[in-house]
Amino acid sequence: MAELVELLAAGRSHAGWESVSITRSIEHAAGGFSLVVSERWPGVEAPRQVRAGDACELTVGGQTVITGFVDEAESDLDAASHLISVAGRDKVADLIDCGAVRKSGQWRGLRIEQIAAELAAPFDIRVSADVDTGKALTSFALQEGESVFEAISRAARIRALLLVSDGKGGLLITRAGETRVATVLEMGVNLLSCRVKLDLKDRFSSYLLKGQAPGTDWLSGASAAQVAAKAADPGVRRYRPLVITADAPDIAATLQQRAQWEANSRAARSLTVTGKVQGWRHAGGLWAPNTRVKVVSEEQHVSDELLVTGVEFSLAEGGGSTTTLTMTRADAFTLLPLKAPDAQGAFWTLPAKGEAK
Repeated sequence: MAELVELLAAGRSHAGWESVSITRSIEHAAGGFSLVVSERWPGVEAPRQVRAGDACELTVGGQTVITGFVDEAESDLDAASHLISVAGRDKVADLIDCGAVRKSGQWRGLRIEQIAAELAAPFDIRVSADVDTGKALTSFALQEGESVFEAISRAARIRALLLVSDGKGGLLITRAGETRVATVLEMGVNLLSCRVKLDLKDRFSSYLLKGQAPGTDWLSGASAAQVAAKAADPGVRRYRPLVITADAPDIAATLQQRAQWEANSRAARSLTVTGKVQGWRHAGGLWAPNTRVKVVSEEQHVSDELLVTGVEFSLAEGGGSTTTLTMTRADAFTLLPLKAPDAQGAFWTLPAKGEAK
């Protein structure tokens, strides 16, 4: 049985959707939705009054998954039917779409969440962090023409942090999740399909971060002007170095974090495992991004715990409800050095013959 999907907009709850697509991802901070239905549904006499620009809240089985605004509202009328299409995104989308504006454009001695909160305040978007964001930044300045989200993302990269929507209209500063889903996904059992893609074009054998440390009474001259850090990706077997200039002055220890983050996040984005399952829930609740799940597809040499980076709930007339999970390596977006690939060149391993999965 399909989950009840309700859109609260213009002071009224709208349900009975015939077609549903809901996406949430740690790669794209603003979740989105697209809904289609006939203009009226049983039990409601008035036609739907959903307009582009309306504030809205989308729930699945009573659980809020998106809080934001309606971007599009379309009416499609012909002799046989009258369909209403509605699409929208999380409130965080305004940070992605809009430019960063501040009189001075520069901060000194503030933590990343403080900078983010100040930039997000004009949009009435709260900022929270569920991890330690590190020491205050010595200095941070806006770049000409960048969006609010781009500015906050630059600051977040300095401390190897993720920016995601909290689903309730706020921006959450976090890192790769540790929550594990008890359900094992296995091809031919509960995994309807599985696609594995490995793309190495944006990965490099080494990452050299160069920057400047803030000068003090005890640190000056060349020692302050030149700091560097290096991280390696053992999965790239030929010589492919990448040199990156740090976004802001900082200490060498932070540059080392950033170098390792660059290696890990690029390795993560190179591997995409896409799986489809029936329904929108596992044994513990709704599927959600930034969780971990064991995936087994022996023909594709996959038998490992993966990080869920994106979730798409779909409902199509006659097709039932399905969830498409986008996944990558479980060590993605961490600050731990990357492990080397196995002899097959993969970052997962099949169990040995006779070994339990």
